[in-house]
Amino acid sequence: SLGCMQLNEKNHVPFLTFPRLDVLPYITHAFSTRKGGVSQQEFSSMNLNFNRGDSDTNVLKNYHLFCDAVGFDFHKLVASAQDHHTVVRRVTSKEAGIGIWRPKDMQSVDGLITNEPSVVLVTYYADCVPLYFVDTAKKAIGLAHAGWRGLCDGVLEQTLACFDSSPGDILAWFGPAIGP
Repeated sequence: SLGCMQLNEKNHVPFLTFPRLDVLPYITHAFSTRKGGVSQQEFSSMNLNFNRGDSDTNVLKNYHLFCDAVGFDFHKLVASAQDHHTVVRRVTSKEAGIGIWRPKDMQSVDGLITNEPSVVLVTYYADCVPLYFVDTAKKAIGLAHAGWRGLCDGVLEQTLACFDSSPGDILAWFGPAIGP
């Protein structure tokens, strides 16, 4: 089924993937879980979010563990700066490290798009829903943070508009979320 996700594990790090995307050779993708990292107590164990009280050392170690398990290049990560709005940003390798090992340079980014195969898009979710897009013609991907406010304000439409693609070339999935 197109909507089903698969639970994978490598090096004791579990992660979720869409089997339908596994057949596209230009995409490596994964969604983290809360397991497989080094963070302690309320952050246990795969905390990938800075500025929540966990040490940056733990968060960076968790990123390395996750990247190693999935096959992402840690040095090509680009993170969003989510605030429940509709700003979607096209990123390239020039933005690598933003929000991870380089400071954020924008305060509002709820969606990321790239057509560079080595760039890894990083977005964050709890009770909001990840939207995952693939433009099969341009070999581009996008992630959007879809909370109720962003959906009402048009983050889905804004993300699709940023692809500048034919609608028939776009595949889309809802990622894992904490609630229905």
